[in-house]
Amino acid sequence: MGTASLIASAVGILLLVVTAYVLIGGTIMTAEVVTMAQQDSFHAGETRMRTAIAITNTTVNLTTGTLAFDMRNTGGEIIDDFDHMDIFLASDGVPLRYPQGSGAGSWSLSSIEPDAIHPLQLDPDEVAIIVVAFTGTPPTWVQASTSTGVSASAYV
Repeated sequence: MGTASLIASAVGILLLVVTAYVLIGGTIMTAEVVTMAQQDSFHAGETRMRTAIAITNTTVNLTTGTLAFDMRNTGGEIIDDFDHMDIFLASDGVPLRYPQGSGAGSWSLSSIEPDAIHPLQLDPDEVAIIVVAFTGTPPTWVQASTSTGVSASAYV
């Protein structure tokens, strides 16, 4: 009878140790995930603070139905994620989003000047020439938004 209670106690203590190990492991893993998420959020905010753009030299060509503009990187961060950049044009006060691509209703990166350092990336003080093939009436306003959420707009 004494050995049965001794074995039951040992099994109970073993179950308590295993349960504590699982709970502590889960708590530590959760704390690590939360810490990493906070660090990622901090770095994203820091990058956003150092990113700035300006739109200049807008030119509408009614013959080809295109709008060309210069987008200067006035911040301290390299802009390289053009696939996730949005361009909006407004005609008659209604803004429309134009995706990156070719043909009518899209925009394309024509060139980056000068582009000696980091090819196909918009370094600080470089200018990207962007061409938008608009549809309908000529635009009166343009906005460019980077993948980090920084944007600039200008009247055409």
